[in-house]
Amino acid sequence: MDSNALDNNIFSEGIGSLSSDITGELKVGDVTLEIDASDPDFLDKLQEAGYALQSFSAPAGSDSERTRALVEEIDRRFDDLFGEGTAAMAFKTKSLMKRIKAWGSIVELANAQKDALTDKMSEFNNRYNAGNRAQRRAEAKKKRQFPNKKGSS
Repeated sequence: MDSNALDNNIFSEGIGSLSSDITGELKVGDVTLEIDASDPDFLDKLQEAGYALQSFSAPAGSDSERTRALVEEIDRRFDDLFGEGTAAMAFKTKSLMKRIKAWGSIVELANAQKDALTDKMSEFNNRYNAGNRAQRRAEAKKKRQFPNKKGSS
Protein backbone atom coordinates (compact mmCIF):
# COMPACT_ATOMS: atom_id res chain seq x y z
CA MET A 1 0.00 0.00 0.00
CA ASP A 2 1.43 3.37 -0.89
CA SER A 3 2.28 5.88 1.80
CA ASN A 4 -0.44 8.26 0.66
CA ALA A 5 -3.26 5.73 0.98
CA LEU A 6 -4.38 7.14 4.31
CA ASP A 7 -4.74 10.56 2.72
CA ASN A 8 -6.75 9.25 -0.23
CA ASN A 9 -10.31 10.44 -0.66
CA ILE A 10 -11.42 6.83 -0.49
CA PHE A 11 -10.49 6.72 3.19
CA SER A 12 -11.62 10.20 4.13
CA GLU A 13 -15.08 11.69 3.72
CA GLY A 14 -16.49 9.27 6.33
CA ILE A 15 -16.79 6.41 3.82
CA GLY A 16 -13.97 4.25 5.08
CA SER A 17 -11.10 4.51 7.48
CA LEU A 18 -7.95 2.47 7.44
CA SER A 19 -5.21 2.18 9.99
CA SER A 20 -1.60 2.06 8.91
CA ASP A 21 -1.06 -1.49 10.18
CA ILE A 22 -3.61 -3.01 7.76
CA THR A 23 -5.76 -4.43 10.53
CA GLY A 24 -8.51 -5.66 8.27
CA GLU A 25 -11.24 -3.48 9.67
CA LEU A 26 -12.98 -0.94 7.49
CA LYS A 27 -15.64 1.39 8.83
CA VAL A 28 -18.46 2.09 6.39
CA GLY A 29 -21.15 4.28 7.86
CA ASP A 30 -21.98 2.84 11.27
CA VAL A 31 -20.71 -0.64 10.37
CA THR A 32 -17.20 -2.00 10.85
CA LEU A 33 -16.42 -4.59 8.18
CA GLU A 34 -13.79 -7.24 8.75
CA ILE A 35 -11.57 -7.81 5.72
CA ASP A 36 -9.27 -10.85 5.85
CA ALA A 37 -7.37 -11.61 2.66
CA SER A 38 -5.66 -14.54 4.37
CA ASP A 39 -9.04 -16.33 4.58
CA PRO A 40 -9.64 -18.33 1.37
CA ASP A 41 -13.42 -18.30 1.90
CA PHE A 42 -13.42 -14.50 2.08
CA LEU A 43 -11.24 -14.31 -1.04
CA ASP A 44 -13.63 -16.61 -2.93
CA LYS A 45 -16.62 -14.46 -1.97
CA LEU A 46 -14.78 -11.25 -2.87
CA GLN A 47 -13.74 -12.64 -6.24
CA GLU A 48 -17.27 -13.86 -7.02
CA ALA A 49 -18.70 -10.47 -6.05
CA GLY A 50 -16.12 -8.70 -8.21
CA TYR A 51 -16.97 -10.86 -11.23
CA ALA A 52 -20.68 -10.30 -10.67
CA LEU A 53 -20.21 -6.52 -10.53
CA GLN A 54 -18.00 -6.51 -13.63
CA SER A 55 -20.51 -8.50 -15.63
CA PHE A 56 -23.55 -6.60 -14.35
CA SER A 57 -25.43 -4.80 -17.07
CA ALA A 58 -27.91 -2.16 -15.97
CA PRO A 59 -31.28 -2.46 -17.71
CA ALA A 60 -32.32 0.06 -20.31
CA GLY A 61 -34.31 2.93 -18.92
CA SER A 62 -33.85 6.29 -17.33
CA ASP A 63 -30.69 7.30 -15.48
CA SER A 64 -32.45 6.88 -12.16
CA GLU A 65 -33.60 3.34 -13.05
CA ARG A 66 -30.09 2.28 -14.10
CA THR A 67 -28.56 3.86 -10.99
CA ARG A 68 -31.15 2.19 -8.75
CA ALA A 69 -30.41 -1.20 -10.35
CA LEU A 70 -26.67 -0.76 -9.80
CA VAL A 71 -27.20 0.32 -6.18
CA GLU A 72 -29.31 -2.80 -5.59
CA GLU A 73 -26.63 -5.01 -7.20
CA ILE A 74 -23.85 -3.54 -5.05
CA ASP A 75 -26.04 -3.91 -1.95
CA ARG A 76 -26.62 -7.57 -2.85
CA ARG A 77 -22.84 -8.11 -3.12
CA PHE A 78 -22.20 -6.39 0.23
CA ASP A 79 -24.77 -8.68 1.84
CA ASP A 80 -23.24 -11.77 0.18
CA LEU A 81 -19.78 -10.81 1.42
CA PHE A 82 -20.52 -9.55 4.94
CA GLY A 83 -23.91 -10.97 5.84
CA GLU A 84 -27.55 -10.18 5.22
CA GLY A 85 -28.53 -6.61 6.06
CA THR A 86 -25.00 -5.18 6.02
CA ALA A 87 -25.70 -2.82 3.12
CA ALA A 88 -28.81 -1.43 4.79
CA MET A 89 -26.89 -0.74 8.00
CA ALA A 90 -23.83 0.70 6.23
CA PHE A 91 -25.59 3.01 3.78
CA LYS A 92 -28.34 5.31 4.98
CA THR A 93 -28.98 6.75 1.49
CA LYS A 94 -29.16 5.30 -2.01
CA SER A 95 -25.91 7.04 -3.03
CA LEU A 96 -24.10 5.11 -5.75
CA MET A 97 -20.93 7.14 -5.17
CA LYS A 98 -20.71 6.07 -1.51
CA ARG A 99 -21.06 2.44 -2.52
CA ILE A 100 -18.40 2.70 -5.22
CA LYS A 101 -15.97 4.36 -2.79
CA ALA A 102 -16.66 1.74 -0.12
CA TRP A 103 -16.20 -1.11 -2.60
CA GLY A 104 -12.92 0.45 -3.76
CA SER A 105 -11.76 0.65 -0.14
CA ILE A 106 -12.53 -3.04 0.37
CA VAL A 107 -10.59 -4.06 -2.71
CA GLU A 108 -7.65 -1.79 -1.85
CA LEU A 109 -7.44 -3.13 1.70
CA ALA A 110 -7.67 -6.75 0.52
CA ASN A 111 -4.90 -6.12 -2.02
CA ALA A 112 -2.71 -4.45 0.63
CA GLN A 113 -3.27 -7.45 2.91
CA LYS A 114 -2.35 -9.87 0.12
CA ASP A 115 0.87 -7.91 -0.53
CA ALA A 116 1.72 -7.94 3.19
CA LEU A 117 0.96 -11.67 3.36
CA THR A 118 3.22 -12.34 0.37
CA ASP A 119 6.05 -10.44 2.10
CA LYS A 120 5.50 -12.37 5.34
CA MET A 121 5.46 -15.73 3.54
CA SER A 122 8.66 -14.85 1.67
CA GLU A 123 10.32 -13.87 4.95
CA PHE A 124 9.08 -17.10 6.54
CA ASN A 125 10.35 -19.23 3.66
CA ASN A 126 13.74 -17.53 3.64
CA ARG A 127 14.15 -17.96 7.36
CA TYR A 128 12.79 -21.43 8.01
CA ASN A 129 13.24 -23.23 4.70
CA ALA A 130 16.89 -22.39 4.15
CA GLY A 131 18.03 -25.88 5.15
CA ASN A 132 19.49 -27.13 8.38
CA ARG A 133 22.29 -25.39 10.23
CA ALA A 134 25.05 -27.39 8.52
CA GLN A 135 23.64 -26.58 5.07
CA ARG A 136 23.40 -22.87 5.88
CA ARG A 137 26.97 -22.80 7.19
CA ALA A 138 28.29 -24.64 4.12
CA GLU A 139 26.47 -22.20 1.85
CA ALA A 140 27.87 -19.22 3.76
CA LYS A 141 31.36 -20.72 3.55
CA LYS A 142 31.04 -21.03 -0.24
CA LYS A 143 30.12 -17.37 -0.51
CA ARG A 144 33.20 -16.22 1.38
CA GLN A 145 36.25 -15.79 -0.77
CA PHE A 146 39.54 -16.70 0.82
CA PRO A 147 42.73 -15.17 -0.64
CA ASN A 148 45.24 -17.66 -1.99
CA LYS A 149 48.15 -18.28 0.37
CA LYS A 150 51.61 -17.38 -0.93
CA GLY A 151 53.49 -20.31 -2.23
CA SER A 152 50.47 -22.50 -2.80
CA SER A 153 48.98 -23.22 -6.17
